[in-house]
Amino acid sequence: MNNIREQINDLLKQQTELQVNYKESNICIYGKYHYSLKHNDVILDGVKDIKIEMDYEYPISIPKVYIFNLKEELEHVYKDNSICLATVGEILQYLIDKPSISEFLNRFLDPFIFSADWHLKYGVFPFGERKHGYEGLLSYYTEEWGLTKEQYIKMVFLIYHNKYKGHLPCFCNSGFKLRNCHGRYILPIVKNQRLRNTFLIESIMILNKDGKEYG
Repeated sequence: MNNIREQINDLLKQQTELQVNYKESNICIYGKYHYSLKHNDVILDGVKDIKIEMDYEYPISIPKVYIFNLKEELEHVYKDNSICLATVGEILQYLIDKPSISEFLNRFLDPFIFSADWHLKYGVFPFGERKHGYEGLLSYYTEEWGLTKEQYIKMVFLIYHNKYKGHLPCFCNSGFKLRNCHGRYILPIVKNQRLRNTFLIESIMILNKDGKEYG
């Protein structure tokens, strides 16, 4: 795999109006991001002002992405104004294969921009509702990880309280030990403080959406 600077140089060759600032603690990529995307024979293209903050340990950590000229309010924006490109779980599964930064943006940022533009133009989302809205975020874990909402909540509190024990029964009631079941999904989260924090922020948004308190 190319090192991080080579990956960024490749990105800047494709996106000539982006710039990079190598800081001591992280990397900041910023500027105008050009896109041209197609769905159902409809092409949407344009330019977005973006900023990407990422660690030198990418792809172990998830980059933060900001878009500054979105033309409508979207639910998928964190309190720090970074955008929620997909669930933490979905991104982590993608990062296992160690994609380049360009591949990461093509996989998550481009569909996000396209969906936002499409919704502005047509009033609906082109790829369905799952990736837009916090109930949609929950559906990733119920559909792809095979969890009920109650099991998802158990997983959240297991991570929150640092109770991961691989030899214990999995919270999904499969009968398997955690390490041989959903442990393969959550172990990268519990081992990395940044990922753990991002996951817990996401879970707060998901679980508070229905107006209930979880303690």
